[in-house]
Amino acid sequence: MPVPDIKILLQEDSLNQEKNPNVLQRTAVSIPVAIDINRDGIWSTLEDGGRLWQMEIHAEKALALDFVFSKFWLPKKGKFFFFNSSTKETIGAITSKYLLGDKNKPHRFSTGILKGDKIILEYYQPAGEKELPIIKVEKAYYTYIPAPNFLSTSTCNYEVNVNCSESSNWQLEKNAVALVYCKYDNGSGWCSGSLVNNTQNNMAPLFLTANHCMGTKDATGDNDLSDWVFYWDYELENCSSTTQPNYYNNTTVGATLLANNSYSDFALLQLQQDPLDIPGYNPYYLGWDASGCSETGGVCIHHPNCDVKKISTYSCTPQTVSYDSSPSVYWGVQWIATANGHGITEPGSSGSPLINNKHRVIGQLAGGNTSCTNLTGTDYYGKLSVSWTGNGNSDYRRRLNYWLDPNGTNTQNINGICLYISGSSVPCDNSVYSVSNLPSGYTVTWSWQNPFGSILQQNMPSTNMCTLDKNGYDYINNTIVATIRKNGTPLCTLTKPVDTGQNFSGYYAQAAHQYTYWNYLGTTNTSFGSGDTIYLFRGSTITLTSSKFVGATLTYSGTTPYGWTHNGNTVSFNFSFFDINDPISPRGVNYIVGPALLTITGTYPNSCECFEFTVIGQLPLGYMLKSGGSPDVGLDISSQSGQTYSISCDAADGWELSVIDFATGKTVFVSYVEGAEKTLDTTGWKSGIYIVKATVGNQVQTQKLSVKK
Repeated sequence: MPVPDIKILLQEDSLNQEKNPNVLQRTAVSIPVAIDINRDGIWSTLEDGGRLWQMEIHAEKALALDFVFSKFWLPKKGKFFFFNSSTKETIGAITSKYLLGDKNKPHRFSTGILKGDKIILEYYQPAGEKELPIIKVEKAYYTYIPAPNFLSTSTCNYEVNVNCSESSNWQLEKNAVALVYCKYDNGSGWCSGSLVNNTQNNMAPLFLTANHCMGTKDATGDNDLSDWVFYWDYELENCSSTTQPNYYNNTTVGATLLANNSYSDFALLQLQQDPLDIPGYNPYYLGWDASGCSETGGVCIHHPNCDVKKISTYSCTPQTVSYDSSPSVYWGVQWIATANGHGITEPGSSGSPLINNKHRVIGQLAGGNTSCTNLTGTDYYGKLSVSWTGNGNSDYRRRLNYWLDPNGTNTQNINGICLYISGSSVPCDNSVYSVSNLPSGYTVTWSWQNPFGSILQQNMPSTNMCTLDKNGYDYINNTIVATIRKNGTPLCTLTKPVDTGQNFSGYYAQAAHQYTYWNYLGTTNTSFGSGDTIYLFRGSTITLTSSKFVGATLTYSGTTPYGWTHNGNTVSFNFSFFDINDPISPRGVNYIVGPALLTITGTYPNSCECFEFTVIGQLPLGYMLKSGGSPDVGLDISSQSGQTYSISCDAADGWELSVIDFATGKTVFVSYVEGAEKTLDTTGWKSGIYIVKATVGNQVQTQKLSVKK
């Protein structure tokens, strides 16, 4: 390929910037190419009988290359690749499933960039495939400015990766944003933009960006953006990751410019390839607000300097400002940019959405003067409320409302949507699940994440529905998986945890407690489950912890606890049982001489009772020793042999036997006895003093037991 004169290109770019500071920065120049697979390249036959076509394109000193095809059609089993043999970077395999058009009318095709100045084009046709591909290369783009981050440039330290903690509330919205490779006749550049919802909620692939990213393209004239490439899911896995993500294959190609207007600098595209068809990707379609109300605070999600996806945060109320000679049609925003992050914008961020605190788009980035050296500058976003009517423009290709409200409902705002599994997370009984917002032409296959019988039944003929048949299972803790398919090809999977809550587990802790002459040590992280009974000392603060407390309404019956604080949104709560003789007990609190019995029940919003357990607040050991218990209960301890004792009580209808470690105050043995006598085996107990307690209703008797090895 011929090599362009880089000095002349840079001079042209400088002049264009002087004429229009907001012009899109050109990073590559187009070079005409005439390659036909039937005429050029090398064919060879492989050992398996398949055929291989190859051709190397060399453009000296190019930082990267990419290509546009005037015709691109592949047989069903054919596979096409682009790769750099030095860097091992590859685009492909591209197959017929990925392409538009057919053999009689092949469609255009365009690739993203590959690093380096030598790129190999390769087509493989397996043995038995009779039809030949139709492939014609029309032009190549020669990258001469290293603007894309994956060409070794980087953004400044003030940018925040979209998977840092700052974006924890924006994980749906990030899946609406893409990096856009804009290709024109004379060159190419980079912008950002986002998918937006419409009032039909049909997940149409409508994409909002900036008008100045369009170059000479216009909705009323040349509106064909078939060569443009959209990079999805180009982001780091987490905040601290340094591993460069794969930007080659999560792309869609082509769009049509539906509407644009320089007045508020907006452009609305309809993508020719749906990002919903990208395997493993679940796109989000942003809601919007056309009322002209900005709200206070929000974010912008963007690709500054073509870097991985970033998030910038603002806490101000955007102000109406004039920008680029257009009066009062822009939002002015200042970022919370500090040395620790919060983000700014840079070239490449143009077209990215300004999202308010209600998670709705209110504009797209037109320009501004913020930078890594000007953190307190202002960025300007064309108001969606102005773009809505195109400032009163009668041409539907100059306004948004025609496209985003196609039924003319005059809706001023809507929320965003994506695919998700609807149905109960805590099914009390049989429950039905479906994928919400699933467009026509897509099917769903249902399964468990972990194998679990056949209680998940796929409803027919509606495959977008399944029934969980509990079939006698009291406890189910698993994850439902919905695999989304198109034409039989798996695209993405959705998951929904299901937990009936019956197999409840948690931990309890008891604060250290002083009673009369006795000091009791606290306990921590002692486990218990649904149906269990917990024995604790009255007068202590008790903390119960379980992840299943979140979202559950807790109710109690029996003794009224003191200081109950659970609010339904936390994993733990506190309470205590006070005794009137306790020096820390509040005045006026009633008490019971015997154990305080409290039954706690957990109920989820769908009125499903999911767990129940009992807490018994025992009288402190000091009280039992000091009072000597009740004279109405006879308690006798006699040694049988070795470490075995006979414990007898003269209760007629049954009694509760419990043994307390005198040193720690912990209950080490509990049993309900129906007869008069119970055998107690202390083998394996540590040496020391224990208190044996017999409880009949509200009557208690205690005796000391000395265990020796």
